[in-house]
Amino acid sequence: MSPTPISDDLDKNLGDVFHILGRLITELFEKDSLAKITSLQLTQQQLNMLTLLDAAGLHTMTELCRLHNISPPAATKNVDKLESLGLVKRHLTDGDRRLVRVEITAAGSQLVYKYRNSYLEKVTEALSGFSTEEKSDLLDEMEDFIRNGIAANPDAALICLQCQGRFSDSCVLQEHFDRCLYARTE
Repeated sequence: MSPTPISDDLDKNLGDVFHILGRLITELFEKDSLAKITSLQLTQQQLNMLTLLDAAGLHTMTELCRLHNISPPAATKNVDKLESLGLVKRHLTDGDRRLVRVEITAAGSQLVYKYRNSYLEKVTEALSGFSTEEKSDLLDEMEDFIRNGIAANPDAALICLQCQGRFSDSCVLQEHFDRCLYARTE
């Protein structure tokens, strides 16, 4: 099945707006929120690890590699940095010193909490001119867009939208929920 050609200016304009929206969220909401709450030089990957550990608890290094699709050396480097900053701590497993579990600290949880609040403040400010009905309609439309985007992409089952567990009951990838980053993975 070949892709449907973009036939009108409205689709092209929406494509451009979605690109701009993605950049706005990444640069002004996510990066700026992180910079606002801490002077620590954390990467998005490190923040994602903290968010996962905060939402789902203790994970092994192997699980962190698998869930974030990174190599063991990359996971070790990220955890080393987070540990040196006092945001996570490692636990050796009795009987197998190779099995290392990583846990978020109170300072790490506080950082995630502050980040989330800063991010939501930016979202709230951006939506300040919208009525409750307009916000509800926008939410419905965006959820439909996400569902349609996933349905139109055969590789959607290979990704996680990293909703940070907020949509666990209504995940648009529900049939793959057993691989959820934020569900407990014993």
